[in-house]
Amino acid sequence: MINFAIIFYRYILNKPLITNILRYSIVIVCLLFLTYRLFVADSFDIEGVIAVFDTMPSNRYWLAVLAIVLLPISIFVESLKWRSAIQYIHKISVLESVVSVLWGYTGAFITPNSLGEFPTRAIYLPYGSRTEAVTMGFLGSLIQTIVVTVCGLVGLGFWIGDIDMGLSHKTQIILYLSIVVILLIGILVLLKIKVFSKFIHLIRWNIAQKISSVLMLTTRKQIIRLFLLSLLKYFIFSCQFFLILILCGVEIPIGRAFIDMSVFYLLFTYMPIMNFLDVAVRSSIAIIVFGKYTESSLSIVLASSVIWILNFCLPSFVGLCFGIKNRR
Repeated sequence: MINFAIIFYRYILNKPLITNILRYSIVIVCLLFLTYRLFVADSFDIEGVIAVFDTMPSNRYWLAVLAIVLLPISIFVESLKWRSAIQYIHKISVLESVVSVLWGYTGAFITPNSLGEFPTRAIYLPYGSRTEAVTMGFLGSLIQTIVVTVCGLVGLGFWIGDIDMGLSHKTQIILYLSIVVILLIGILVLLKIKVFSKFIHLIRWNIAQKISSVLMLTTRKQIIRLFLLSLLKYFIFSCQFFLILILCGVEIPIGRAFIDMSVFYLLFTYMPIMNFLDVAVRSSIAIIVFGKYTESSLSIVLASSVIWILNFCLPSFVGLCFGIKNRR
């Protein structure tokens, strides 16, 4: 997922060296962490991987089927988001939107934090509409990030309350108040998007002017629709992750699962990483968040890897096939 932090890094800090150092440092630390947990703490071997599936009850394989069925539903919801985001720029059919979204997965796969996703989607649009469409795509992504952040911060409040972090009562109050303030700011940005665009217009950069002009075209109805679709996509992702966790032997109550998954997505969303390496970061965060439910880190790593392949690698491959076909 793309988030507002990337725009901040790209256009405000504008220090690619620092960003790259941070990005690869995160990946290296996560790889070292995974190596320790799998090969030292858990004594990883290939028999362990086989054992996870051998000991799996046969009646659990339907969970994998359900997770796979949710994939085209997720892609369809994302195509509705894309179609809704650009409806005032260029009208496209549902099928065209689905193809654009699949092609966008391919562009996202080879760029940091999926920055290439929307420019790749916009290739299918008339030349004069592409810049505006990319901006609206980022708006849809920003709304998705706000949904993840809102759900994640709410979940974080419960998550912190359930673990002993050694925080004083005063620190906890400050933390909870900070969560409430951030939630209110996110909701305010959504409800007052045109006011927000006027502030962006004050920035005397060409990119800021273009973003501001496009945001002025949005309507409250459009924003609400994008928000609801983003919420639906988040719910689908969470259901998929829950199904795969249970499939891989991570026994977690459904109520706790949605709380902990919200924290997982919150932490993962704000990591500046390369997508083809994010499975290491994804697995490391998952071990930290879900490690209390199983003694084996392997089950968590397998679940994270399966979700990564299912929701990112597979659509990217299908999108590549569409791209090659359309270029012939």
